[in-house]
Amino acid sequence: MENKLVTVLESRAKSIRFSSGLANNLWKASKVIMCGILIGSFDAWQVRYLSVGHFGVEAAILYQCGLMTASGIAAFGSLHDRNWSRSRNALSLLVTIPIATIADNVSFDLQTLRLYIIILPRTGFIWRSYVFGHTFLHPLANWVDLQTFAPGLIDGYVAAIIIGAMYVLIQCLWKRI
Repeated sequence: MENKLVTVLESRAKSIRFSSGLANNLWKASKVIMCGILIGSFDAWQVRYLSVGHFGVEAAILYQCGLMTASGIAAFGSLHDRNWSRSRNALSLLVTIPIATIADNVSFDLQTLRLYIIILPRTGFIWRSYVFGHTFLHPLANWVDLQTFAPGLIDGYVAAIIIGAMYVLIQCLWKRI
């Protein structure tokens, strides 16, 4: 009788831990998505009302660096867990690229008032060539805008999806270890 009670209690405890872990992971994922939406909304507002690009290429590059920095801070802040080691928390910086990608997509969606999910028309990504065309970042911008897998599906978006999946996989493996 005691063994059955202990087994039932252990089973319930495992179920509660699983539910709590799932809720925590969903909360973190929603924070990541919300950060991308907020950064993308700010970028769409900037394009409409401020247009940093009118201040020159240097200002546009500095602005893009600021967006990437904001994405990095958002990644670290939204995925930080005080129970994790420093190195495990530092791994959260990988999610900088997926957050910046969400922001890029949201920004274009808001500018055009149309919903594009991952697949963009050419006007949604050729801006990189104009901004970075004559800078040391030109090769990177060209690579991001390549469409290896499908028309409108740029390689930068594919890389962001792969990086996001790698982060989840690494975290799952880290949890098992």
